[in-house]
Amino acid sequence: MNIFELLKKDHVKVKQILQDMCETTSRAIKKRQNLLQQLIAELQMHEKIEERVFYPPLKNNNTTRQLTLEAYEEHHAVDDLVKKLAKLEPSDERWLAVLTVIKENLHHHIEEEENRLFLKAQEEIGEQELNSMVQSAQAMKRQEARA
Repeated sequence: MNIFELLKKDHVKVKQILQDMCETTSRAIKKRQNLLQQLIAELQMHEKIEERVFYPPLKNNNTTRQLTLEAYEEHHAVDDLVKKLAKLEPSDERWLAVLTVIKENLHHHIEEEENRLFLKAQEEIGEQELNSMVQSAQAMKRQEARA
């Protein structure tokens, strides 16, 4: 598995959680709370990997710098929205509206990452560094699983 496959696998998982959340009703309070916790855990781990392992060398590369800076900002925007969602009661009529905005933001972020940033990263980063990235990411996931 390479770093791109690992990150794409995370993207699939996050998209599925978002879809599951969107299919809930305001009466599914416990399910919404559980899915929100799953989403938060997945996003935290994924962002940690991207921001500590994947993005730093891309931020220092002229070809990928701007896309990487945008990706950081998209993470922050989604984090703020997730915090807003977590403060709402799952039965609140605004809950689904905020979730929809989160979903739209994440889908945009994922599409831009997979279709632009990953392609440029493959051109700009050497095979050895890419291998090192996936090893670091897998180690972080293993450590998180033990915690």
